[in-house]
Amino acid sequence: SPTFSLREIQEEDTAELKLAVKDQSGSQVKDKTNVRFYIVKGGGGESLASEAGAKTDEAFEQTIGGEATTRVRGGTVPGNIQIGVDVTVPGGKVITWTIQNIIIQAGPPVTDHFGLAESPLNIIGFLLFGETVDVTAFVGDRYGNPPTPGTSVFFATEAGTIQGGGGKQLSDTGSVTAT
Repeated sequence: SPTFSLREIQEEDTAELKLAVKDQSGSQVKDKTNVRFYIVKGGGGESLASEAGAKTDEAFEQTIGGEATTRVRGGTVPGNIQIGVDVTVPGGKVITWTIQNIIIQAGPPVTDHFGLAESPLNIIGFLLFGETVDVTAFVGDRYGNPPTPGTSVFFATEAGTIQGGGGKQLSDTGSVTAT
């Protein structure tokens, strides 16, 4: 399945969707064969990008070298989307199919969706050696979505010691123990 992320860049993240287009006999279609891409099922503001850069629910392209290309823009919610494709072959017949499970992942954590919690809240580490506290980071992307699986969280301290990383995260939290 194609996968791309909602990255923190100036515009929404886009992925190029390139298809090898064949007729009903399995042969490569001629150049300038009309292809229509359209969103069958979205999850949160996805769109297709026309050559002019406009966001739309459908894009009309023509084949070059037997391939048709469009761009898919990520929306604000990670999940699976489906893209429909109509190809008009010589004689006017339209061949239709759906590209299943294009996966849109969340973007990287941002400071607007970042928080810390400690348990216990306030240890007297300067008086007792070896006291520990569990530190948990709560993170989200620019839309408040949990980060992409595999996102790491790094921890540092100016007093005492702390494990450097919360490891690979599968949800919206990362935890370590500080001494």
